[in-house]
Amino acid sequence: MHCLDCLKTVNFVSASFEKRNNADMSDITSGKRYRNMTTELLWKWIITLTLNTDGVSVFRTSRTGSLWPVYLTINELPPECRFSLKYAIVCALWLHPSKPPRQAFLQLLMSQLKELSTNGETFKTAEGLQHCKVILIFITCDLPARAMILCMKQHNGQYACPYCYNPGVTIGSDHLHQYWPIKHDAIARTHASVVSDVTEAVDLRHPVKGMLNVVSPLLALPGFDIVDGTAIDWMHVVYLGITRSLLDRWPTFSDEIYSIGDKVTFLDKRLLSIKAPDHFSRIPHTLKEFSTWKGSENRSWLFFWSLPVLRGILPREHYIHYSILVVGCRLLCGMKISSNDIDRARQLLLKFYERHELLYAALTGSTPATFCH
Repeated sequence: MHCLDCLKTVNFVSASFEKRNNADMSDITSGKRYRNMTTELLWKWIITLTLNTDGVSVFRTSRTGSLWPVYLTINELPPECRFSLKYAIVCALWLHPSKPPRQAFLQLLMSQLKELSTNGETFKTAEGLQHCKVILIFITCDLPARAMILCMKQHNGQYACPYCYNPGVTIGSDHLHQYWPIKHDAIARTHASVVSDVTEAVDLRHPVKGMLNVVSPLLALPGFDIVDGTAIDWMHVVYLGITRSLLDRWPTFSDEIYSIGDKVTFLDKRLLSIKAPDHFSRIPHTLKEFSTWKGSENRSWLFFWSLPVLRGILPREHYIHYSILVVGCRLLCGMKISSNDIDRARQLLLKFYERHELLYAALTGSTPATFCH
C-alpha cells in the first residue's frame, strides 16, 4: 500500500496543529527542531512524522528469521492517540532470515515521503478538507537498526557515534570500540559533514569516519537532517544500558570497594517490601533476576526503588554519583521541562559521566558504548 493511502485513512479532527509558544517543553511539538521546521515552511497545514523500526523475534531461533516492521507516527496527534495501534501507519514489513538490505529497505517509502513533502496531499481535518504538507522530521530505533538505516558502523565500531567525531577507544582482545572517553573538544557531526563523509566513502569504496560506502535512503529526503533528526534511544541507553550495566557490576566485582554481592539478600528484602501504588504496571522483582527485567522495570528501579534500597549499602561516594544519574534523568522525564531543567540535567549527566571513568575503571569496559551516544 502507498503510504499516502495510509495517511488518508487517518481522521485529523483530533489533531492539534496549534504552534505552542510557551518556553516549557511538554511534547515533541514544543521542541526547538519542530518549531523551526514548521515555522520555516509557508504552508498553513503541516503534518510531521516520526519513523520507527526494529527487529522483532517471532520464532524460537533467530536463524529462522525476524520481523522488521516500519511504521510512522503523526506528531500532531495527542500522545494517547499518536502511539495507539489505531493511528500507527504501518508502511512495510520485512520477514526473512537475514536483516533487511540497507538501501532497498526504505527506498520506496522515502520516494513516497518525498512526494508528500514536495506536493502535499488533501486530508480531512477539523476545518474540512485541507491541502497539507507532510514531512518526516525524526527517526527513532535501537542501535543496530539505527546503524542499518543511517548506513553507519555498528555502535561498537570506530566513529560509531552519529552525533560527534569521537572515534572511541579499542579495548579487549576482540578490538571492539566499546568505550568513549569524555572529549570536551569533540567535533559535532552536521548533516553537511555526514553528506561529505558519505560522498568520500562512496568514492573511496571504504568507510570514512564511521559512514559506510553506501548512501542512506534518508539522504534523498528533502529537508530531513540526518543528525538532528535521529533521536537518542532513551530506553536502551538509560534503562537497558547504564542502569542495567551498574546493576550487573555492583554485585559481580567482589574485589571492588563498591561490591554489594554479599548484601543482595538484604537488598532484596528492602526491595520486595515496597508496596507499589496501583498505577505501577509492574511490582518490584528480586534483584537476582534483574537481567530479565523489562525496560519499564528498570525505569521504576532507577527513578523510584533504587535510592532507598541502596542507601547505606552502596559506598557514599558511589551512592552520590549514582544519585546524580537519577536526578539528571528524572529532570528530562517530567511532564513539562523548562530550559533550566535541561541545563541542569546536562550538567548533572556530564558530571556523572566524568566521575564514572574514575569510580569504575572505565578501561575495563564498564562504561557502556551507548552512553556517549
